[in-house]
Amino acid sequence: MKIRIVIFALGLLAVVALAAGCAGGDAPATIPPPPTPLENQPPAEATVINQPTAVAPELETAVAGSSPTPVETPTLAPTATAKAETADSQSQPVAAGSLPPTGYDLLFVAEGALKRWQAASGQVLTLIPGGDEAASDEKRDAGLPIVGDVAGYSLSRDGRRAAVARLTASTPISDTINAVTVTVQTYALSYLDLETGSQRELVPAVNIVGRLSFALSQDGRHLAFGGWSLGQPTGSLASGAQNGSLYVVETETGAAPQTISSCAPQCHDFVWHPDNNFFVYGDGGGLFLYNLSASQPELLAGDPAITRYYGPISWAKNGRWLLMWLGLGVEGADRAIFDVPTKQTMTIPNTFQYADPLYAELTWMQDDRLFLVRAESPEGPAIGETWRVNVDAGEVQRDESVVLSTEVAHPTAPVHWANGRFGYGLINRDGGAGTGLFRRVAFTEPAERLNAMPAALYAPETAWLPDGSGAAVAQQGRLYYAPADGTLYDMQPVVGPWAHDLTWLP
Repeated sequence: MKIRIVIFALGLLAVVALAAGCAGGDAPATIPPPPTPLENQPPAEATVINQPTAVAPELETAVAGSSPTPVETPTLAPTATAKAETADSQSQPVAAGSLPPTGYDLLFVAEGALKRWQAASGQVLTLIPGGDEAASDEKRDAGLPIVGDVAGYSLSRDGRRAAVARLTASTPISDTINAVTVTVQTYALSYLDLETGSQRELVPAVNIVGRLSFALSQDGRHLAFGGWSLGQPTGSLASGAQNGSLYVVETETGAAPQTISSCAPQCHDFVWHPDNNFFVYGDGGGLFLYNLSASQPELLAGDPAITRYYGPISWAKNGRWLLMWLGLGVEGADRAIFDVPTKQTMTIPNTFQYADPLYAELTWMQDDRLFLVRAESPEGPAIGETWRVNVDAGEVQRDESVVLSTEVAHPTAPVHWANGRFGYGLINRDGGAGTGLFRRVAFTEPAERLNAMPAALYAPETAWLPDGSGAAVAQQGRLYYAPADGTLYDMQPVVGPWAHDLTWLP
């Protein structure tokens, strides 16, 4: 699902509150057999956790023929105080009627509205409007919508349909017995046809404290979401013992949502499998899988005696390996691989993140390896690596490594295209020399600078164009367009502030 604004620390605190999980299921999913190893992969090399992993230049190699399934990287950074972000000095502002050309449409949220930058017309259309900030006691930013705003969306694989969440109410509710007052958010979920513009309500009201987690299946036929209740919020939601529920609704039949199971305290990070028959999610009790043909979810991993944070991210192309966040208590989390058939959990070295504004980012490659970028230390250098999953050894092993920059400390936005090329960004708080968007044919080849990157203290949200000809970048809610011609466009004068949830449509 395309909800990138995740308040990581609050998510960990929530799962610590209650560790009771959902019951095991009765219909395990069918998982494909292990993939056949590719002949073009270099020999595997075990890596010691928390040790430097850059290799000597003479040992750097890359597999130019391999190709990826680009996936977005979650932005799990500390929440910054909302402020107006000024335009980067390297950029030039755009004007309505003279937007730069692009071969793809961009779907995004800005000013609390769901918007679409149409390539054919060169216009930015508002698909679903946002709330009235002038009439609101709250002030929005990219991560905190006001009542009436679009809080997020989830797309089908073909980019033709979307599930959209809109914040409809924010209600303080008091529990006089326990002297507790909480603010309950109420969301409406709708189904949007991006070809015709028609919109249909799926769930009039789902209540939860915080952001709503939901995901549309890749074929667009089912929507999974979590919540504390449906309908009008009641005083019982103020109780600290409140558990949530897992819901599934069919998008094309008009049927009411089905309550599948309880969540402790709430279900989050839904990721559908590519075959559309099941999805995975986390709660305070562990990592779960729900098959649409089953009556209850199946517990994949978790120990009631040890509270962990399981945050699914994405599936490998082989359909058996799940990339996820794995945390212990409230002390941050690593990225890890979960192998469904063997139920092994394999931590990826050097991916731990807690309160750091900059952290390791990674994405799947089409041959089921991982392309990872990270900083060797806060002062650099910036490192690029590829990793493979070795189920027999029960670990994730490094294949290759290269120094991306000795001048700029932090890399971001890794991608690996179908033609075998690598893409990434380099950022620092000052911008300028050494920063930018880059691509390279192989680790052994020099990098090509495509465009500038705005100065950044936090990792920006970056959406690469599907053909690698540039990227859209949202830095603290200000949207930039960075095509490969080298011109950095400031899009805010046309699209408005607080841009986030960037997706180029197929």
